[in-house]
Formats: sequence, structure tokens, C-alpha cells
Amino acid sequence: MKRSNLLSLITMNVYWLGLSFMWNSIHPIILPSVLLHIVPETQKNTYLGLLTFFGLVIAMIVQPISGAVSDGLRSKLGRRRPLAIFGTGINLLFLALLAWSGNLLIVGIGYVGLQMTSNIAHGPMQGIIPDLVPEEKLGLASGLKNLLDMAGLIIASLVAGSLLSPDDRYPVAIMLVVMIVLIICSLITFFFVKEESTVVNNVIKQKISLREIFKLDLIGKCRMKFYGLYRINI
Repeated sequence: MKRSNLLSLITMNVYWLGLSFMWNSIHPIILPSVLLHIVPETQKNTYLGLLTFFGLVIAMIVQPISGAVSDGLRSKLGRRRPLAIFGTGINLLFLALLAWSGNLLIVGIGYVGLQMTSNIAHGPMQGIIPDLVPEEKLGLASGLKNLLDMAGLIIASLVAGSLLSPDDRYPVAIMLVVMIVLIICSLITFFFVKEESTVVNNVIKQKISLREIFKLDLIGKCRMKFYGLYRINI
């Protein structure tokens, strides 16, 4: 069922507020502070760069696969929420691991695990707006998503730094706040987003093609863009 009222558009996007708060607390504030206690200060930026690089690679691989899996998922909860709930739930374990990380290996495991599970949830959630919002409201829904993304960044910038002292070896307090914000935002979205059941009997499950998932048709996209501009100019 398509939803277009303002409250439903906000609740389906509140998840992005929690996700943005989490990553904008971890990348610029928590992770650099944690690394200062376990690696030489002169090497902090090197390790931070390596971790974030591998994290982006993981996101680039996991997110489209997870989104493609959700496209054909059969569940009473709908297509998107099962993987999103699973990924967000496991996020909490890796956030707790990062909160008590005492060496570089644990930080690496916690961060890489968080990237994997977060993007397992992230991929399917990208499909919520096109699935549930009527075409004439897609712009408003996307705008609200970006607004809540930016709100998460601003709140993290204002709050996270005040909860973490440079002398804190374990960022327990700020990580608890991150977990609470993520839980609240996720529960709001998961509860208020009402997807229809996709359980259908006697239907052959479609196979997922990695080749199709990662296929790039740059020439086709450029051609479509050119013809679109041509028609507008005409």
C-alpha cells in the first residue's frame, strides 16, 4: 500500500537519522580517539585511512548484494524489513565490541563487522521509498531522507565530541548513546513501515546474478542522458 502523508514519510526515513548519527560519530570522532590509545600517534592517520578504505570496499560489495536479495525475499514482514532488522540487530554487537576494544585486532574486527552488518541493513532500506511512496511524492520523501541524514550529522557533531574525552581509552558512554539512538530510530521505522507480505506459494525463487548486480552500462546511461537533454532542448 502506497503512503503519502507527511507523518508516514517521516517515520519511514527516521532510520537514516540513526544511521547517520552512528557513522558520523564513529568516523570523525570515536575511531580516531580509539586508535590514539593503541597505535603510535604518527601512524594514527595511516591506520584510520586503511580501516575506512576497507570499510568502503565492503560497503560497495555488500550493500548492492543485500539490496538485490531483498528484491526477491519472501517474508510475512515484506521484502525490506527482515534483512534490515537482522543487520541492525547485529550492528549492536559490533558497536559493543568497538566500545571495549583494547587492541588493533579487535578494532579491525569490530569495524569491519559493523560495515558488513550495517550495509546488510542499508541495501534493503534503500528500497523502502520506491516501494511505498507514490510517484508524485518521491521528491518529498527523498528530501526528508536527506534532511534526516544531515540532522544525524549535525547532532553527532554537537553531541559525540562532548561525550568522549581524549583520555578515555574505552568510548563506552558515547557508544551507548549511539546504540540507543540507533535502536530508537530503527524501531520507529520498522514499526510504522507496513509492508505487505511477500509469501507466495508455488513460486520459484529467482536466482541472484552477481554479474547483473554489478553490471555498469555507462554508454547506455550517457546515451539516455544525451537523448533526454536533446528532447528537452527541442
